[in-house]
Amino acid sequence: MVTVCEQIRRIVIKSARLPPEKVVVIYAGTDIDLFDPERWDPRSFWREKNIPSDKFLIAQVGVRDWKGWKELVDATADVVRSHPDAHLALIGCRNPSESEAVTDYANARGIREHVSAVEYRTDMPSVLAACDLVVDASWAGTGITGTIREAMAMQKPVIATDCGGNGELVSSPDVGWLIPPRNVKALADAMRDVIDHRERASMVARNARRRVVRGFSKELRISKLENLYSSILDSRF
Repeated sequence: MVTVCEQIRRIVIKSARLPPEKVVVIYAGTDIDLFDPERWDPRSFWREKNIPSDKFLIAQVGVRDWKGWKELVDATADVVRSHPDAHLALIGCRNPSESEAVTDYANARGIREHVSAVEYRTDMPSVLAACDLVVDASWAGTGITGTIREAMAMQKPVIATDCGGNGELVSSPDVGWLIPPRNVKALADAMRDVIDHRERASMVARNARRRVVRGFSKELRISKLENLYSSILDSRF
């Protein structure tokens, strides 16, 4: 059996009572040529959504409750007190009711003008190119969050919760910020750290792309799957 992260591997071994040697990790892969920051215009998304160019754009993909978007709005409400240029885009609203839920929650926190509810998108490289920071505030439901992996490939600073296998990707402070799930203070502190130390954040983002290129590329995943299949066939004949 193949799993996409070590955390899921451990769960599978325990729940299915499988021998550990029968369960292997092969990480999902990112198309590093498609998710290449040199290929995309970071201004197109800003123009489309009429976001002022002087804003610091923070984004998360996913507005299901377990994605932690409410905690992210709460953290943003804290951050904008000292950083009024911060603007949050919550991407992936699948219908008007989800968009309304986002705007109503932001309005209740007094930061309606700092939050955009964005529809489901299929042009993620272009969207990520526009971002100054990408967040995954999930508290459930994750293996390794694909958007974080793609944002790292796009050379963007990332904040991820230590949920599922995210810690296997954001494995050190040199490649990103890893925080406890459902901890609004830790999330707000990490957001401020990125905004206040942009030169360091840029260095971390460069390291992050190198990490994805070396360990989480589509080519590496294909190679590992081919090797696994070959070893299985060799053992049978």
